[in-house]
Amino acid sequence: MKTAGGVAAGLAVGGAAGWLSRSPEIVTTPSSAVTSTVTVTAPAPAPEVLKIGFIEIMSGADSAMGQRATEGATVALEDINGSGGIVDGVTGKRYTIDIVWGDGGCDATTGLSSLRKMIDIDKIKFFGGPPCSSAAVPMASVCDSEKIVMFSPSATSPKLKEFPNTFKLFPMQDVVDRAFAKAVFNDGNGHIVIIYQTDEVGSFLGPDVKKNFEEAGGTVDAMFGVEPLSTDYRTVITKILAMPDPKPAVFHSIIEAAMNLFYKQAYELGLAGHPESPPIYGTGAYPAAIAANPEATEGSYFFLPAYSNETWQYLRFSELFKKRWPNALEGEVLLEEVRSAHDVITGFKLAVEKGGYTYDGMVNALHGMAWQGVAYPIQLDDKGTNQRCAMDEMIAKNGKLVFVKHAPL
Repeated sequence: MKTAGGVAAGLAVGGAAGWLSRSPEIVTTPSSAVTSTVTVTAPAPAPEVLKIGFIEIMSGADSAMGQRATEGATVALEDINGSGGIVDGVTGKRYTIDIVWGDGGCDATTGLSSLRKMIDIDKIKFFGGPPCSSAAVPMASVCDSEKIVMFSPSATSPKLKEFPNTFKLFPMQDVVDRAFAKAVFNDGNGHIVIIYQTDEVGSFLGPDVKKNFEEAGGTVDAMFGVEPLSTDYRTVITKILAMPDPKPAVFHSIIEAAMNLFYKQAYELGLAGHPESPPIYGTGAYPAAIAANPEATEGSYFFLPAYSNETWQYLRFSELFKKRWPNALEGEVLLEEVRSAHDVITGFKLAVEKGGYTYDGMVNALHGMAWQGVAYPIQLDDKGTNQRCAMDEMIAKNGKLVFVKHAPL
């Protein structure tokens, strides 16, 4: 575990706290002519530091995403503390915050171990994360029984609906899958093949997109399950290329760590990046991977959340981010994991300011709460899910993403 407290100035309460609590003293100064009285008022006590947890992917193939999330959350932490901290909406007490970081590893065992340490040792009452549904569902169960507020930036498993006091910044997977399927069908694709990952989310996503695509009026010609970090997509690509012309569109859910390889192999075999290639749709868009493979990704479609890039909240965040992380990659400030981590920390601040620093107070405050995040608008319903996030369909052109159309949820 590491904390972000090292990067936030003024968080530690020093050993001088004892004399800071004394009452004002009356000092009498003798003089040959007069006796003057001076009132010395002791400084106000330093704000108490609240520890909140944040469980991200700190190990494994997607650890870069976790590192980027720490950058976004750190900007939020330093901004809050530098602006005077948080004022409890019930007690009026002022706090600064510190983040205890833990590894979720995108698996239940790693995530639960980090959560257990945060609860037992760090005594947290709120934590952000995890981003992966495979860790989020079992952790939500623990938080529900132990009265810990959990706010995930991106977990989408419909099983999380069973935990209304677990808050989700992103819509549930079944809602998103319906938007994917309708957008692909409405582009004029009557036939598709689906390549899905055989993890928890992918195993739900593949059949769910199939159901929604068929309900829209389309036909799914084939489905291919692949390991999340497969090194061989050629077998599946070859099977697709062997299908009769015209080739069906391809819909896939390849994760960032494997996306470069998938598009490289698809380009080499002729499935992607060529004038005669069929349309390819991906469930996520990773600017670095697209920029690194401009020829292979050319003309491919990707789905992104409909980001709020023109709001003052985002523009201010972007300015703070670039000052705090001047060596970040170009475009990193635009990424979902960076922005949503910031929004989770903002959600904690708003919850305490409205409902106070208790489990019931924060939960009651978050239900129904709305605010403009730096990622997208947020409106949490009575199930703890954001109802205002939408999707955009993008196309890769010359290594960059270009807006195509909105894909309503």
